[in-house]
Amino acid sequence: MEFVSQHLVTILSTIFGGTGLLGWFFEKRKNQAQTDTVEINNSDKVIDQYRKALDDLEARYEKKYLELAEACDRKVNIMEDEIKAHKRRFNLLKQENTDLRKKLKNAENNSSK
Repeated sequence: MEFVSQHLVTILSTIFGGTGLLGWFFEKRKNQAQTDTVEINNSDKVIDQYRKALDDLEARYEKKYLELAEACDRKVNIMEDEIKAHKRRFNLLKQENTDLRKKLKNAENNSSK
C-alpha cells in the first residue's frame, strides 16, 4: 500500500494525463460530432449543386429544344426550296424534251418527203 501512496501521483498522471487515454475517450465524441457536422455541410453543398443544376435544366432544355426546332424548320425550308428548284428544272427539261421530239418528228417528216 505504501508503494501505491508514494506513486499515486505518478500513476494518476500516467492514466489521466500522461497517455491521454482519458482525454482521448472524451475527445472521441467531440471529434465524431465535428466529423458528422462537416459531412452534413458537404452533403448540403452537393445537394445545392444538384438542385441548381436541376433548376437550370428546364431552361437549358427549352433553349436546346427551340434551337433544334429552328434548325429543323430551316432544313425543311431548304429542302422545300430544293424541291421547287428540281420541279422547275424537271418542267424545263420536260419542255425541252417535247420541243426536241417535235423537231425530230419534223425532221423525219421532212426527210421522208
